[in-house]
Amino acid sequence: MRKFLNLKKYSLVFFIIPIFMASCNDNGSEKKADETIIADTSTKDAAPPPAPKAAVITGTLDNLWVEAADFKNLKTGKLVFSFVFRTNDTLTLYGWICKGGLVCAGNYDPYPAIKLKKATPTNVKYGPEVIFGNMILKNAEVNKIQNKIGAKYAYVVFVPENDGEFIKYTIYVSNDDPASVVKTLALDSTGVIANPSPPKEY
Repeated sequence: MRKFLNLKKYSLVFFIIPIFMASCNDNGSEKKADETIIADTSTKDAAPPPAPKAAVITGTLDNLWVEAADFKNLKTGKLVFSFVFRTNDTLTLYGWICKGGLVCAGNYDPYPAIKLKKATPTNVKYGPEVIFGNMILKNAEVNKIQNKIGAKYAYVVFVPENDGEFIKYTIYVSNDDPASVVKTLALDSTGVIANPSPPKEY
């Protein structure tokens, strides 16, 4: 009599084997995940990269200038200049007239009354020990420059120099174009120096 294979005996075995294989594979992936976590945490104790060094602000000051007509059109009052950084390595001065005329109530328009332009560079340096204070011209000094201009000169030129840790500008008038680098400017002194402030305001 022919005997047939009784599959009922083996059906349980066929059911258990795939489950066992799957669980083995899961353990392997868990182990790989654990290993990955260990590898990632091992870098946490590494020393941080060194911080970049701060750049030192240094440079060379330029002669500054404005057209004489713009200076002559300034209103009566104390003129206060502030340093202004602009593009193309430009460090210049913008000026505000104090409201109230000769009395000077301490109020200023939101926009500068005059903007000086960059001219030729000088040998005057600035660096970490330089104090960039405001520049002050009293009303009498503004009038003195305006009178010097008269109908004779086309430009007003501010020439920088170091005054201890401060910067000051001696003011000249000229008919030579200050933007030209072809020749040395012929300058006529006004006898006025823009006064650094503070602490030298008067």
